[in-house]
Amino acid sequence: MPQETGFFKNLSAYAHQIKCRSPLYDMALGRAASVDDAPLVIPPDPWSGDAGRGYDIVQGLYLFDGQSFRSIDVLWEPEGFHDGWLSSMHGFDMLRDLRAFGGERARQHARYLISDWLDHYSRWHALSWRPDITARRIVHWLSAYSAFCASAGEEFRHAMLESLSRQIKHLSKHAGEGDLLYTAKALFYGGMAMGQEKYCRQALHILAADIQNDILSDGGHKSRAPEQHLVFLQNLLDIRAAIHLAGLSVPDFLTHTAGKMAAVLRSLRHNDGGLGLFHGGGAAGGSLCDMVLAQAGASGGRPLKSLGVTGYDRMSQGRTTIIMDTGKPSDRQNYAGLLAFEMSAGRDRLIVNCGAWAGHPAWQQALASTAAHSTVTVEESNALPAKGAEIPLKKIAVTKIREDLNGTGLIDATHDGYLERFGVTHRRVMTLKNNGNLLHGQDILSGMDGASFAVRFHLHPSVRASVIGDGTRVLLRTGTGQGWEFTCNGGVFGLEESVYSPGRHADTPRKTLQIAVYAQIFGQKTIVDWNLSRI
Repeated sequence: MPQETGFFKNLSAYAHQIKCRSPLYDMALGRAASVDDAPLVIPPDPWSGDAGRGYDIVQGLYLFDGQSFRSIDVLWEPEGFHDGWLSSMHGFDMLRDLRAFGGERARQHARYLISDWLDHYSRWHALSWRPDITARRIVHWLSAYSAFCASAGEEFRHAMLESLSRQIKHLSKHAGEGDLLYTAKALFYGGMAMGQEKYCRQALHILAADIQNDILSDGGHKSRAPEQHLVFLQNLLDIRAAIHLAGLSVPDFLTHTAGKMAAVLRSLRHNDGGLGLFHGGGAAGGSLCDMVLAQAGASGGRPLKSLGVTGYDRMSQGRTTIIMDTGKPSDRQNYAGLLAFEMSAGRDRLIVNCGAWAGHPAWQQALASTAAHSTVTVEESNALPAKGAEIPLKKIAVTKIREDLNGTGLIDATHDGYLERFGVTHRRVMTLKNNGNLLHGQDILSGMDGASFAVRFHLHPSVRASVIGDGTRVLLRTGTGQGWEFTCNGGVFGLEESVYSPGRHADTPRKTLQIAVYAQIFGQKTIVDWNLSRI
């Protein structure tokens, strides 16, 4: 039966390609709405790009998703480049960076890229006209119109707008096949620009369905990745602004969702304003988070202590903030950091997770492992079973108790991700007290006698660490000079190499250190008792 299913799926995809390649389909797209010399409404784009990346692009360096390509003559499909790079290139993610760089060179290069793409991909193409990529391209072309195209010649503008009209019609026909949020955004932008109300109605219908599917009841994104949550909210606010610009009433479901998501976003930020590194998300900068919250009209609220559905807990005292993953794994979860935590002191990040990097599949797999998170590994294996294993994720239980009394915050959480394979459960109890100057932790491993485990504390690259006191303590010095001391009972510990990648698009992961504590279960239970105290 699986072979038949795969056969018919491939046959359907082949038939779809034959249909889209046909002259009849091309003629149907050609009967799209007529275009004038300029869009009727140009959508807003308040987000700033990276001027440095814009300069690199003008020089012919295209860096996306950890892969880079340098060429005077642009190549759209260089051999050996992964889907993330190709999607960013054909989706024209670079236009915002070119706008940030500014000047005539940026304008000319943007027009050159658009013209060259039109020369090669004016008709349907399996990669470039894929619905998710088409949606990104529509959004970026229309958002950048004022910066790059309004001053261009009539022939260029007409060719671009005619292609946009065809792409919007194509996307409308295949709206359920790509990223629904970007599809909704592209169709609404396209409907405004081309004066086609039907696309705007279709966009809001798609958006409502996507919110119902992707946003949890407490306002968190179902991926549980803070950065993906931020990106969803950012795009939601763009659509809301476009609705205002079109003179329409914003649907209640959009307003309600944006408010809930803004509250969650505040709770996933460290003291430097950036996001925690969980579930493949990057540490998006504080200025972007500030701007998103300001656009949402929610910049002054207080962070939530607990996100029960999204699965995070937050403790803050004095200048210290703890963010802990206390969520139950979802069926789509790849990152195995159960009960991992991060810690910031003032604007310094102290304890982190290793992050994510899209540059190579081996790196993606390594950074998704339990060992790449500040939590416990049993027998140097992942807390989540491999994809396709006999142990379904829905059978993994995570329980949590949260208390906040008399200036002390406590999180007591347990997971059984290792129970079926090793007969072991992991319980982590963390207490933040003394105005944030002391974090006391206990990692309690119960089960199979003799099972080995490791407790890892990955350090931010700005933190200097040294073992002192005849190996009984680790002295930590943050980037701004704060002093912290790590002590531990119940295991053997020391400093080891680690890596830190604050985002999927970073050049390469950076070297850093980790505190690693090694122990075994004796007599059915072992407790590793540790402290991080300010000195």
